Amino acid sequence: KAFYSLDTGDGIEASALHKPEQPDEAMFRRERDELLYAALASLPEKQRQRIYAHVVMGVQQADIVKEEGECKSTVSESISDGLKKLRDFLKNFRK
Repeated sequence: KAFYSLDTGDGIEASALHKPEQPDEAMFRRERDELLYAALASLPEKQRQRIYAHVVMGVQQADIVKEEGECKSTVSESISDGLKKLRDFLKNFRK
């Protein structure tokens, strides 16, 4: 038996697999994003920058330490404390 892909460059398979976002999904995504931005905005600027760099951008803590000229424990504690604050902030919205 021969197997053929419908996706020969015209995107037939991709369009069948990737349905357009539904309005309720878009609203949920927008609300979730707004809540995450509010949680991040509640942090001190330096802590927010470190968490954004490490968690969102995937920058290693060692690289943040090098770039800032801080000691490793300062950066590590800042990120850990910030993530705890984010968890606490977001817990209040689950209830």
